[in-house]
Amino acid sequence: MGAHPMLAADMADTTPRSLRVLTVGSRYRSADGADDAPGWAALVAALQARGDTVRVLTTDEDGPELDGVDRSLHWFRAPDGGWRRPARLEASRISRHGLLQLGTTLQRLKPHVVVWTALGGLPLTLAAASGLPELALVLDPWPVYGPAVDLKARQDGWDPGGVAAWSCGSGALRAQVLTALDGGPGGGLDPGRVHVDDPADRAAWTAAILGRIDALARPDGVAAPGAG
Repeated sequence: MGAHPMLAADMADTTPRSLRVLTVGSRYRSADGADDAPGWAALVAALQARGDTVRVLTTDEDGPELDGVDRSLHWFRAPDGGWRRPARLEASRISRHGLLQLGTTLQRLKPHVVVWTALGGLPLTLAAASGLPELALVLDPWPVYGPAVDLKARQDGWDPGGVAAWSCGSGALRAQVLTALDGGPGGGLDPGRVHVDDPADRAAWTAAILGRIDALARPDGVAAPGAG
């Protein structure tokens, strides 16, 4: 898929000095204080600290009102914490709503990079939909269980191969991702694009993810201001 049509004119600048980054996932700084992707808030803070513009698109659950955070995504989580498995019509509506929210955010922000965090339980059709460089963070096995709760993705397929780079929290998670997505569109994932970044040392993990974002946004190696 090519660049989102609303963004095509902005993609000529391939060596930006500061970045616009969209991060997408479930339960960002939720009311109970638990993020579905540990380290997400720290990554957002690190991007902002070096002068990048960051927006968060997350699920429509209770949470603090925060600048740059849009809590408008619908997903398949039930109020009791389990998973809903709606019929195809409702699943399609959730997917269309997610794509609409994503498209609106892309048009407003015009990001250089999209970062997927905890995508399990969200419509997997969001992945690769931007047509921009995308990084998927896998800190739980959402590529494994995600299709089980997303009927539309399970029946129609989704495009993990369209995501430029993957970062898994362990070698075991990497193996699960490669096995689960083997034989997908384009023949599955290229193992060379699926990396391991251990989140045990949060500072080192954050630095590694910043480097992966820079590599996607600045393929010629131009560093971000203050990057070491």
